[in-house]
Amino acid sequence: MKLRNIKLNKGQMPKAEIMLLEFIHNNITYIFLAFIILLSIVIRYSFRDSMNTDLEDYLAWYDGIKANGGLFGGLSGDIYNSRGELCNYPYPFLFIISIMTCLPINPLHAFKITSCIVDYLNAGAIASIVMHFCKEKNNTIDKKTKQLMVLAFSIVVIHPIVFLNSAMWGQSDGLYVFWILLSLICLIKEKFLWVFILFGIGLSFKLQAIIVLPFLLFYYFYKKRFSIVYFAFIPLSIIVMNLPAIMQGRTIKDVLGVYVSNVGLFSSISMRYPSFWLLICGVLTGDEYLLVKRATIIVTIAALAVTMYIWIVKCVKLKVDTIVYMAFLLIYMAVLFLPEMHDRYGYIYEILAIAILFMEKKTLIPFFFLSFISFRTYGRYLFGLELDYFWLSLTNVLTFIAYYIILNRKIFDSNIQSISHEK
Repeated sequence: MKLRNIKLNKGQMPKAEIMLLEFIHNNITYIFLAFIILLSIVIRYSFRDSMNTDLEDYLAWYDGIKANGGLFGGLSGDIYNSRGELCNYPYPFLFIISIMTCLPINPLHAFKITSCIVDYLNAGAIASIVMHFCKEKNNTIDKKTKQLMVLAFSIVVIHPIVFLNSAMWGQSDGLYVFWILLSLICLIKEKFLWVFILFGIGLSFKLQAIIVLPFLLFYYFYKKRFSIVYFAFIPLSIIVMNLPAIMQGRTIKDVLGVYVSNVGLFSSISMRYPSFWLLICGVLTGDEYLLVKRATIIVTIAALAVTMYIWIVKCVKLKVDTIVYMAFLLIYMAVLFLPEMHDRYGYIYEILAIAILFMEKKTLIPFFFLSFISFRTYGRYLFGLELDYFWLSLTNVLTFIAYYIILNRKIFDSNIQSISHEK
């Protein structure tokens, strides 16, 4: 019904008011999006001056890079954190810091602005995944699809875990996740060369992106749509991303050594992540942990292999939603079962869970618990909350089981429906 046809009890609406309300009504989706973006910016701005020990390290790296020459030479010398320890972050991230040294802005704010910008890029990527799902389902991009895209974008930018990670903690997790999401989108679109280039870029920023590799291997073996040679673009992308450091005098051994040094860096079965192993043996450290480390890795590989084997023998259909479901489950499983996982290593599957929420409404309850677990783990570092890791780990395991059951049912149902349709 046109607004101009609606009459008030106390008289007719002024024409200008009717026109304004009609404009708002006709453009409500875009106005809502602008409103959410504005709110999300205000939220992030409120955390602009918050500090923590990780940011102290970042600022020490900033000072070291600037002292070494900034953009032109900042990576040529050794860089140390606030405790005098040698920096163990990859050079592509350090190159971004070297760019920051050229900007007339408070370095603390520069780190946070960079992380927050990536939040909106990730929100756009999640909205794109939702769009591809709706397009495949309805064979068109209609008004409802655009509305769902806006809602998905909005949930990402106002999700507490997202803005706490970037605006308060000042972390760079969103940076590698962005490239992984782009890689997944290219996989959905079957642009396979770009899948590996983008995955390599994500891996160049943080080694923990390696947890996506089991899914890519599964896709390669099961789908048989590209050559194994494509995997060579992963290390090639890493080398290209490290070229600024190489041009400033760093050797291939130097740049690759950073990634190698991050393997086995810690000596605890869990680094504040509520993993499966905390239910079994509690927090193991030192020699006790080293005794079981190999077994925990083997169990993780076995769990991933069993899941992929079931999908293969069931001849599952790979569509937009099933691709996202499978990637999510394998990533979540890897983080849950692997040792030495940090409290922020679940960031990638937490972001994917938002897209899945629009594909399968039954994941709403596990999504709530998934977010709750992250709130608590973040709260320990940011706010000093005391945690009972046994109960938090139990909640995490049960949440994973819920996702595993719900999403596998959808994967198998999709396969049955596809077979029926072909008949």
